[in-house]
Parts: sequence; C-alpha cells; structure tokens
Amino acid sequence: MLVLEDGTIFRGTGLGAFGHTLGEVCFNTSMTGYQEIMTYSVSSPETMAKKMNMPEDEQIELQNPSMTTYTILRPWLLPSLMEFLSNNTHVEYPQRIFEVGQCFTCDPSTPTGVKDIPKLSAVTVHATAGFTEIRQSLDSLLRSLGIEYSVRPSAHPSFVEGRTGQLVTKNQNIGTIGELNPRIIKTWGLSLPVGAFELDLSLLLNLN
Repeated sequence: MLVLEDGTIFRGTGLGAFGHTLGEVCFNTSMTGYQEIMTYSVSSPETMAKKMNMPEDEQIELQNPSMTTYTILRPWLLPSLMEFLSNNTHVEYPQRIFEVGQCFTCDPSTPTGVKDIPKLSAVTVHATAGFTEIRQSLDSLLRSLGIEYSVRPSAHPSFVEGRTGQLVTKNQNIGTIGELNPRIIKTWGLSLPVGAFELDLSLLLNLN
C-alpha cells in the first residue's frame, strides 16, 4: 500500500519473495538513499515510446481501457520513473528513485498471448548525475546478491551514445544502463542529467 501526502491511497499486489528481497537490498546496501515508488502497469504509447524515442511496435493494447490516457500495458519501467520525476520537479535535488514492478511482452506460447516480467529500474537525477554514479549503485546491488556482470557497449535510442551498455552475466543480457539523452530529458520537462538502469528480474531468478 502507498499513502501519499494528500491522503490518497494506492493498493497493490506484491511480486513475491524475490521482489521483496531486492527491495530490502536496495534500502539496506547498494541503493541507500533511493526512494521506492509505485506506478501503474498501464500507460500510453506517448509515455512508453514517443517520449523515450522508442518505436511503437508490439505494444499490448487494452481492449476496453477505462481511461483514454492509459491504453497499453507497459513493456518497461524507466518511462514510468521519468513520468514520476516530471511530476515532481518542485522537489529538491538530488532525486534518486527506484521501482520493482511488472512489465509485459507478447508471448504466443501463453494462454493470453502476454507474458508478465518483473523488472527493477533505478534513476538518479542532479547536476552531476551520470554513468559513474549509477554504475556504482548497480555494482553494489549486484555484488550484494553475489552476481558478477559486465557492461557491453551498445546503442539505445533513449541513452547517450558511448555512455550506455547492455548488462551481461553468464552470457545473458539482463538489462541496460546509461545516461539519458539530453533530448529525452528535455522532453520530460527536466533540465538536469539523468543516470539510469533497468534489470530483468525474471532472468536473475534463473541464473543459478
């Protein structure tokens, strides 16, 4: 349950022991100083794709959306965190937030044609935020879980070229890390540098 300052209450469902464990790790070790947030698992093409400079292919549309602004299931968490930050520019910086939440992808092998994937995303934003800081947070988090990994340089439409990479462990791509492109940051109404990473927790579950 999440209770906001104005008394608004959001109730949700836990993601199981693994998600809870990661949340505890974030608070107690590697990501001390990061605020956990909870956002909706439904969103819009503008939030998930357009504002992140991503293609709109393979989006999972809701058949009967209750709101015209929420018409798809989210495929990743980072846009939700950016939306949160854009709504909280009045809050003092630095701002560091993370979320553990469900994302969705098309999967014809499932009865519904949709597969839900637990993910973890974290963002730091302030005047000197960047790759080094967010990498240090990720290092501590994965080290506390006993996971060794490497960063493989790659390109991503949302991140600065040369300042982003794929997160690889045991020959599996488990996520992405980098500095957000200034054009993306401006699109969200922000003016300070942003460092971020996103992990696929379903892959981490199967590492051992």
